[in-house]
Parts: sequence; structure tokens; C-alpha cells
Amino acid sequence: MNALERQGANYKAVSVHQAFDGQLPAFINEGELGSVRLTDRDVILMRTDLPAKSFKLAKSKAGAYEAQLDLVTGLDVSRGWTAADVKLSGERIRFVNSHLETSAAPSVQKQQARELINGPAKSKKRTLLVGDFNSDAENTESAAYGTYDVLTGKKLVDTWTTLKPKASFKKSVTYGVNDDLRLAPYSVNPERLDLVLFGAGFTPKTISRFISPVESALPLGPLWNSDHGGISADFTLV
Repeated sequence: MNALERQGANYKAVSVHQAFDGQLPAFINEGELGSVRLTDRDVILMRTDLPAKSFKLAKSKAGAYEAQLDLVTGLDVSRGWTAADVKLSGERIRFVNSHLETSAAPSVQKQQARELINGPAKSKKRTLLVGDFNSDAENTESAAYGTYDVLTGKKLVDTWTTLKPKASFKKSVTYGVNDDLRLAPYSVNPERLDLVLFGAGFTPKTISRFISPVESALPLGPLWNSDHGGISADFTLV
């Protein structure tokens, strides 16, 4: 949030789900024993610089899925979702975000998708659903492809395929980024996992995938800022 503020971007977190927070011992430098900590959250950020008369938060909520992958005790990952209901120019909109289980557990992932579609993403309001769904939308042979069918099977539409039906696979994938800039950015099992889905009441205007390096103190120099590419999309209300 501080980094956004330094860039002049005005946002606040309105919905947060704590997915994982763990710390383990690890060798970090030529046999030196240290520790590694991983914190994973699902967060919805909302702009705070718009007039309240035209854009305001009505309510927000977050939750965990009943379907979860059983891991080693003490390393439980709570996959879940976040949601925010807002009023934009008098119209009610529900914005939902989620990070589903990996494709290593396709049955768990698919059940989470069902809970999502029949839970927070099921609304009479105009609905946008975004997230890292860990289901390759470009690979029908994938064990987790059924999740994509669940997500797009009940009135939600994939913005990318709507606006870029002829985009090449190379320009469509969002995952598989090598963190060494000397290598191609998408060279490790590239997949299109990150989606923006829209329901009735929206007309999609643009969608873009973006990725840029960030500075690093490591000997390799700059790194990609994530193992995923970012996705941005614009819509108009109808």
C-alpha cells in the first residue's frame, strides 16, 4: 500500500482473506541456517480518490472454501475468496476475487470453483469475477480444465477470449515466468491461469496482459515482479 501511495495511487484494502502464513528453517547462504517466511493473502483494493456520490463501498466480505487440500500439520493453506459490493453511478456491482487450489489437486480445485460460482459469485447484481484460478484456460487436455468450464458455465464470460479470440498462445499466457531476466519471460510451462470474467450488464472494452521487471539486490540483477503476468480490463455499464 505504501508503494502505491508513493506513486500517487490512492487505494485502501476493503476485503482480505488470509490464505497462508508460515515460517520454516532453511539454508539461505552457503550453508548458513536461517528461516524463510511466506505470507499469502487475497485482497481487494478500492480507489479512494473518487467522489462518494458516484462510487462508494456498500459492503465487503471474505471467506474460506469448505473444500481444502490437506497438507502437513502446521502448513495448512486456507484457499478462499474476497468480495466487495459497490455502487457506481447508482448501479450495484459485485466484485469477487479468488485464488483456487493448484492443478495438482484438480478435484479439490473444481469443488472450490463450484462453491465460488454458487456462493459469492452468484448474485443478482452486475458481477465481475477475477483471480488466479490455477486452471489453464488454453489447455483442454489439462486435468484441471474442468474448473474453467465450471467458472464459465453459469452466465460468466471470459473477457480475454471475447476481446482477443485470435490472440496467439504466447500473447495469452499469464503464468510461467522465469525470474532470471536473461531467459524468456514465459518459458516454464506457460499457462493462462489468470482470468477476468464478467456477467450481464457489462460490455468489455479493453483487456491487456502486462509484466515488467523490478530491481533486485541479488547477483542476477532485476527480476520479474511475479511468476504471473498482470491483467487489466475496462468495462462500460449497459
